[in-house]
Amino acid sequence: MEDIFSNGDISLAHISPQVSDYTKLSNKLREELDEYLNYALINGLKETDLQRRRRACSRFMIYLQKHNIESISNINYQILLSFYNEDFHRTSKSKDIYNNLIRAMLSYFASIEKCRLGHTLILNKFIIPKIIYNDNFIDSDYSICNSKINIWPKIKLFVDKLREIGYRGTVIKTSKYTLTLLYIFLDMHNLNFTEEFSWYWFNKVKPLLKTNWKQVRRTITQFIYFMKNNSIITKVTGDVNAKFSIDLLPMWCKQQLMIFLSLKEKEGMVTSTLTMYKSSLLRFFTFIVNNKITDFNDITPMLLQDFNTNDMHSSIEGKSAYNSRIRNFLIYLNDTKVINKPFLHNALPIITAPKTKIISVLNKDDIYAINSFHINHNTPIELRATAILMIGLNLGLRASDIVSIKFSDIDWTKRSISIIQQKTQKNITLPLPIHVGNAIYKYIKNGRPKQKCQYIFIKHSAPYGKLSPAVCRKALQTALPHKKPGGFHILRKTFATNLLRSNSKVTLISDALGHNSNFTVNKYLSLDEDRMRICALSLNDVNIPLNRGDF
Repeated sequence: MEDIFSNGDISLAHISPQVSDYTKLSNKLREELDEYLNYALINGLKETDLQRRRRACSRFMIYLQKHNIESISNINYQILLSFYNEDFHRTSKSKDIYNNLIRAMLSYFASIEKCRLGHTLILNKFIIPKIIYNDNFIDSDYSICNSKINIWPKIKLFVDKLREIGYRGTVIKTSKYTLTLLYIFLDMHNLNFTEEFSWYWFNKVKPLLKTNWKQVRRTITQFIYFMKNNSIITKVTGDVNAKFSIDLLPMWCKQQLMIFLSLKEKEGMVTSTLTMYKSSLLRFFTFIVNNKITDFNDITPMLLQDFNTNDMHSSIEGKSAYNSRIRNFLIYLNDTKVINKPFLHNALPIITAPKTKIISVLNKDDIYAINSFHINHNTPIELRATAILMIGLNLGLRASDIVSIKFSDIDWTKRSISIIQQKTQKNITLPLPIHVGNAIYKYIKNGRPKQKCQYIFIKHSAPYGKLSPAVCRKALQTALPHKKPGGFHILRKTFATNLLRSNSKVTLISDALGHNSNFTVNKYLSLDEDRMRICALSLNDVNIPLNRGDF
């Protein structure tokens, strides 16, 4: 104090000699530190970095020594958490650097089994705030440290599998981060990996995750599935509390539904048709269960009429389509002797009044806009959209058929494309116009992700795979942003109409569309304006007098 008052500084004579933390270490801890430093030097550590690493690790070991930890083999999670919280640095950057160096040392000791792998992960500013600790698990019946399975190799394999199917960036980082936190929680409490403990941890950590909790939940769900099946599932929301409608049905309903759908699948029905059956029957089952029906034999004509009255749809055609499938199920129940009511299905009507619609097709400006779309649109997604639109407009394929086109379906030498239609399962072969082939080739060459997938049109983000038909509608909306929203099917109608206007025979149009009969082409005849005018009748011929402009 006298030096401060007299000179404003402490004289060198009164400064006690500085002793490094390294020299204060016990023989055992110093030996362990030297062992690690020698290992690091052998494996490429530069002499210039040696002092900083010794200083950082000595700082950690001095803390252990003060808390009566005589060897690295005696450390635990509690001492690591305490060290992190009590180790003060002037800057956060300095603290991060020191902790990185300490983790490197712990990684070495974990490799020779002197400490746990989890100890090497915890000294991290992104990990520490999300640590979940529960005293009730320690030394409880849940604790199974003697038989605990190390899931870290499985975690690494899981992340590698995500990379293999195309995941990058945020998904990989979040998955590694999530499973690191889960691993530390299980290891800290001597717990084996189970679905129960995983969701317990998630529910505890969820309030700390803010808006990121959904991705974490998804990762947990994927990893649980991976541990059970050794494969990655991508179509998952991760909501463990969610129940599918079919799972809410009583067993007497669910069992017959599954048998019925299985039979329909064996009959060759496509997925979309099976989904329609399932949706129709789930709606019907929900109604009868809510009406206290406990057996199919309890269904009466009056109940079916009640269902028909209360079952609301946006269109009469939709209602008729649903009723038709429910009637088929009732016929199936009678045929299989589940019920003995051969005429019960007649109580559910399916007849709708005939209705004729004016066919909507694209005008010349719309067609020009689609054909010109590629000029100023060259991003990968836009190249995909261009190819899809060219196929729809020039080949008349349905959206479901376009997204199902495989590399093997196109014969570039013969300039043709052969597919099996998804809706009808009919095989058709069509010529491939040069400009359509060019659009497809340009997408494959310059836009399509370099992924091993049999389908030409695929998703542009992980998991890479087959597109949904809805992407075709989005492509149309992109090319015609000012047009009233409509379905992609308008391209198929435009294709058929253009063939008709160019004097193509009805049989040729039917074949090009892949129809089983010519009848469905007749609805396009009204759009052939030039030849429709030839069919006009004189008013006199039909006895309609014209008097002063009024009929």
